[in-house]
Amino acid sequence: MHPECPSFRLFAGRSTGPPPGEALCLAQAVLFIPTPPMLAVSAFLLVLHVAHTVFSVDAFLVRPTPTFVAIIAPYATYFFIAIPVLVVAFLNQNRVIRRQLYCYIEMPFVPYVVGILSGVILLLTLILQVWTAYILRRDYRRILDRGVVDTPLAIRVIGFAVYILICTALSFAAIADFTAVVPDLFVSTVPLAAFFIFGSQRNILRIWRSILAYFTLNCVSFFSRPSQSAVTSPATLHRDGDRLHLQRHPLSNHSVPNSSVPSAVPLPSGLPVRLPALSQEPFTIEFVHTASGDGGSGGVVIFPGTDSENASPTKDISRRQCNNADQVLIDSPGC
Repeated sequence: MHPECPSFRLFAGRSTGPPPGEALCLAQAVLFIPTPPMLAVSAFLLVLHVAHTVFSVDAFLVRPTPTFVAIIAPYATYFFIAIPVLVVAFLNQNRVIRRQLYCYIEMPFVPYVVGILSGVILLLTLILQVWTAYILRRDYRRILDRGVVDTPLAIRVIGFAVYILICTALSFAAIADFTAVVPDLFVSTVPLAAFFIFGSQRNILRIWRSILAYFTLNCVSFFSRPSQSAVTSPATLHRDGDRLHLQRHPLSNHSVPNSSVPSAVPLPSGLPVRLPALSQEPFTIEFVHTASGDGGSGGVVIFPGTDSENASPTKDISRRQCNNADQVLIDSPGC
């Protein structure tokens, strides 16, 4: 079991109480002990990936690690240690004891093997990380000109690798000291640290904004209800190449007075709608408004950075060119 799960028990004030069953305690010990070497291998492969990108610009050449090797290696290390530990724990069940947050095997050679393996991998990771930082600082201008390294991402990766190094060292300290609780609490913050370090990149934030805008638009469209003083009609929005079509459907089969037909899609007035499907390429938006198949009054589509004097509501189709804009302001005074 990874440290963040039992650490929740400490935050909840449930770290004390009756010990778990023998089988659960044994499984918990076997699952926890291989965690530090697995984290160490993950940190090493992460730094190695950045080192390959940086060294490819310099005279040094580092062969890239295949993706499947980078994915399998940490888990292979985990099971490589977990299987012998399981055998030892099964043969010495009287040595499986409970510590403050989880169970552990009280045998001297177990922390020595795990600690030596983790220490060797950490030392290699630290050397590679210092070397990578030196090359990146020395040849920063040349690397930036060639555009082969995303510098902000490289800094994030190195920062996360340092975080993993600290967590692995604390995990080793937790194995050596049965009473230590702080290392487990620190290691439990790894998922949260990964979320903030890598999730705060500009492209990731752009994707999150697009997804949020998409669901917001759908929720607003779903929960919008027509008022009794105005008649609304559904609209479809689809893209054909570089053109975005916004088309209203007929209200009903019977005649509807033009004065009661809203002049835009049934959305709250002045709602800024971000369209995630649009790129930064120039595009054309076409708004086709029909009511009962007889034309009706045309809608108004307003683009940011332009005025609305040419978007006459008496036209059936309002078309305007839009450059480098991914936000459309739809005004619906009739709703």
